[in-house]
Amino acid sequence: MRQKEFESIRRKFNDFVDEFSPIFSRRDRLSRCSQYVAGLMLDGERKSIEPMAERLGNVSARSLQDFMVQETWDADALMDALSRRSLGKHEEPGVLILDDTSLPKQGNNSVGVAHQYCGALGKVANCQSIVSWHWAGKKTHFPIIGRLYLPQSWIDDQKKLDECGVPKSRRIFKTKWRIALDLLAPLASERNFSCICFDAGYGEIPQFYNQLDKLGHKFVGQIPKKMGFWPENLVVDLNPEPGKTGRPYKHPKVADKSIKPRKAEEFTKELSPQPDRWKKILTPSGEEIVVSALRVRQAITGSYRCPGPERWLLIERLNDGDCKYYVSNLPDDTTLEELVRFAKSRWKIEQGYQQLKEELGLDHYEGRKWSGLHHHIALCFMAFHFLNEMRNQPTGTGIGKKKINASLLCQQLGAG
Repeated sequence: MRQKEFESIRRKFNDFVDEFSPIFSRRDRLSRCSQYVAGLMLDGERKSIEPMAERLGNVSARSLQDFMVQETWDADALMDALSRRSLGKHEEPGVLILDDTSLPKQGNNSVGVAHQYCGALGKVANCQSIVSWHWAGKKTHFPIIGRLYLPQSWIDDQKKLDECGVPKSRRIFKTKWRIALDLLAPLASERNFSCICFDAGYGEIPQFYNQLDKLGHKFVGQIPKKMGFWPENLVVDLNPEPGKTGRPYKHPKVADKSIKPRKAEEFTKELSPQPDRWKKILTPSGEEIVVSALRVRQAITGSYRCPGPERWLLIERLNDGDCKYYVSNLPDDTTLEELVRFAKSRWKIEQGYQQLKEELGLDHYEGRKWSGLHHHIALCFMAFHFLNEMRNQPTGTGIGKKKINASLLCQQLGAG
């Protein structure tokens, strides 16, 4: 890369950071923001404060530490401003993707650390868990907002909450799916997404997508194979009579008591002998998969004979003979290709997490405080958005489609 291209990147980076100056309110804070984000983008195995300060040169680790923990700038406001800026560059609606990612930890004192399932290690271990939403379009994707999940054991420990500076408003236990809905609320007003995607960790919670129904959001999410549904073609004889109290039933009841809901995996057994019910579909990533879809009604927990909302049940047949299952509230005229396109959009959040961790050190923060961790998350998102913008520069800018990575930025951004 030529010197003038380095200089162009530096100017663009400075202009990019300056756009968020109202969030930091003071010039010295903005300078520390610039240094920290530059540090995240530089080469180096560890992206914690001291190694970054050493690589940056002429930057005090103490000043970065104070900026992350002592300064009271708003991480949520920064993430919101970043997402609005990036979304403003994309007119077409994308998809919103929900997931959580784990940050392994050795000790127990960092905020939110608990012995819980750690996806990064594939087992139960000490870790923090971050719930986040990402946006994905046809050609790009980026993180929108993230927040730490606090297990019940933390909510019950007043001393640890005080020591880690957990805000009063966050000291009420919330499941991950309720945190996800809280984070979704301000995003929904933008209406720049056509569907919500999630994995089986959220798909096993019908209350979650029932809330999405109430909010008017369309979704496609993976579910466990044991999830129950009523076959649509059997739920035809609904009991219209009122209950014993004379009040109408809240949900229609199946009159024939011999009919029972079925597990998702049972539908596969019925469809397997019917080759005409299966179709090969090309996914957005170019993979060819074999799928089938049928209309069903959701089984309602606690109301065994009460069919719930109409759904799509999408079944993907894997090469090893196993299957994946997805549920959706998309309209009944939705094509199989469209169902697959949405279902297979979720992989982009996995790619996003990989980039945030491997390139930008999302899981390298070593502080214990709530504010420090969320500041780190927001600044990792900031670095991601900047690099994403550079990678998607139109031709003729002097940068084009070249891969912009830490080594290319080191010379121009290292001095801060």
